[in-house]
Amino acid sequence: AVVSTQSTGVHAVGLYGHTGAGLAEERGCGSKIDIVTGTLGKAYGLVGGYIASSDSLVDFVRSYGSGLIFTTSLPPSNAAGAVASINVLASDEGRALRQRHRESYTILRYKLIEAGLPVMQCPSHIVPVLVGDPLKARLAMEQLFNNHRVYVQAINYPTVPRGSELLRFVATPFHTTEMMDYLISALDEVWTSLDLPRTS
Repeated sequence: AVVSTQSTGVHAVGLYGHTGAGLAEERGCGSKIDIVTGTLGKAYGLVGGYIASSDSLVDFVRSYGSGLIFTTSLPPSNAAGAVASINVLASDEGRALRQRHRESYTILRYKLIEAGLPVMQCPSHIVPVLVGDPLKARLAMEQLFNNHRVYVQAINYPTVPRGSELLRFVATPFHTTEMMDYLISALDEVWTSLDLPRTS
């Protein structure tokens, strides 16, 4: 029997590891993983996705994966953009961005907790705030955008279990504490208007 290990780096590529290669690099287990899947969106700022593996496994997927048989390759400009993004994120500049990113999401998490908002435990850069009701999650998202020009995505079933609906925040290296304070003030207003539960 053939056993393979797959790692999905969709949310981690560019954000974790010394060169931004993802969680496997950060945790030192990259050599134990047979296939890494990732996106050129998010940290790389492009479109498309990829797998990284041995030549034979990549060739197998290319030859037998129905999604790949009927698709076209990325445009050269997108491939060049990917190379440029990878080079930046693997450099000292990328390491500095990752450090600023960690500081930003840590500060945001702390500010949300300090404001008494129900921040859910999450070991990553994603900061989820529990709403617990699908209609109120959508209304909170709409009020934040319409009244405060803050865009955040409501996450509902089936992405999360019923009763675990949430708003998912991601601070970037470029979000300032002033922006975060504005967000906290907007959330406070929305939480009050929708009579959402707080932690304190």
